[in-house]
Amino acid sequence: MRKFRILKLFVLVCILAAALVFIGMNFVQAQSQTKGKPDKPPDKGGKPPKIDCNNNGICESGEYDRDADPENQPCADCLPKIYPPLEIDQIGKQIVCTGSGFYSWGKSYQYRYVNDSEYADTWESDSIETSDFKISIGDIDNDGEKEIAVVGVYFIRSETSGKGKNKVTVRYYDHKIFIYESGSLGEPVWESPFLGETPFRGIETVIADADNDGTLSTPDNELVLLKEVHLERSYIEIFEWNVYENGMEWTSSSPVFETGSFSCDVGDADNDGENEILLPLYAVGYVVVFEFDKTGGWSWVETETIDAKPSEISSLMIDCARPRDVDNVEGNEIVAGGNNNKLMIWKYIDGSYKSVFVSEDLGGWTPGVDAGDINGDGYNEVIVGADQVSRIYVFRFNSGVYENLNSIYFDNGTADVRVGDIDHDGRDEIVVVKSDLKVFDFFGDDIMSGYLELTFSHPYAGLDIEID
Repeated sequence: MRKFRILKLFVLVCILAAALVFIGMNFVQAQSQTKGKPDKPPDKGGKPPKIDCNNNGICESGEYDRDADPENQPCADCLPKIYPPLEIDQIGKQIVCTGSGFYSWGKSYQYRYVNDSEYADTWESDSIETSDFKISIGDIDNDGEKEIAVVGVYFIRSETSGKGKNKVTVRYYDHKIFIYESGSLGEPVWESPFLGETPFRGIETVIADADNDGTLSTPDNELVLLKEVHLERSYIEIFEWNVYENGMEWTSSSPVFETGSFSCDVGDADNDGENEILLPLYAVGYVVVFEFDKTGGWSWVETETIDAKPSEISSLMIDCARPRDVDNVEGNEIVAGGNNNKLMIWKYIDGSYKSVFVSEDLGGWTPGVDAGDINGDGYNEVIVGADQVSRIYVFRFNSGVYENLNSIYFDNGTADVRVGDIDHDGRDEIVVVKSDLKVFDFFGDDIMSGYLELTFSHPYAGLDIEID
């Protein structure tokens, strides 16, 4: 009996020992397979994940451990990128935009056409430690030289009241303004204090002479900041550079509208020689046009509401509206796009903004619209980006009507579209941004027989973009 117990104990010990050996071997194997290759982004303070370079040699400077050996770099196929000081082109065009990648949050980037041969990212800012910010370019301090203005949006806290169906949560934000000038190595030349806690979140910025206190040749520019809360309310704040204190100060604010807006723009919409602010209101079929009335207040008019059946009103969501000359007759029109998947155009006629064109459904949300001469013949085309179908459409005013004459499919969709002659060849390029940045050139002379082609892309830039 005793021998049987000893034998039973011996067998159990052997089984336990075998199990421990098996577990240990698997643990060692797992460690060898995953060493240096975490399967998720590191926590704060951790090392970046090991990656393969599949972006044609384009990698972010933030990915590099400059003290490590080349074989231990996270992106071993690339060399570390060192950015020169910022040089804002005062005559030609450049692209400035926000970062969109894991290592790019809070950073601003500049892209230019260099050496008459290629596009390149020519400058990178330090991070302003926020993932939500808006960017603009223009002469904000009216010294004759352009600057880059960034408004950082910081979530502060949330406040909940009520219970059950009456429960309401309000999110509070604060904002900071950062100014970058030529010569910057990444740090702003000026940074505002926090502007004050508010339930409104900054969603768009424009640098322009919004209150017309300058002239066409010497504008007195301001920073226009659009704010909204929960897509239900929106208003515009205007900040002006104080030459005596060398900083931004709040100067005026527009009325609060009981519907949200995703964007705003500034330009001469009614062709009277003075600027207006365009505010496309979400979930309604018109655009509000503000004008400063010289007495310190704002007056505004609404464009004609797009015709629709009552049941279709909810589909008339306008997200973007810009003043552009799109019929190639002297003076601007208002071009717009939105969640209704359409291109919409208004023209100022006999004292009011008349709806002159509404396109067919383009198959996807149209958050980006702009205009420019992409084939160099002296006449503007209307460029529309459709998000869900990832397509650019080219419209042109022809014999009294707007026609959809060309298009191109691409990857990743559209959050915004801008047009400008970045490579100085007499033809405007089309810049599309969402989770990355893409530049398209038009080849050919005739809009119908020519074609668009992707000529530059960058995987780490996106979200918000400006061309100047």
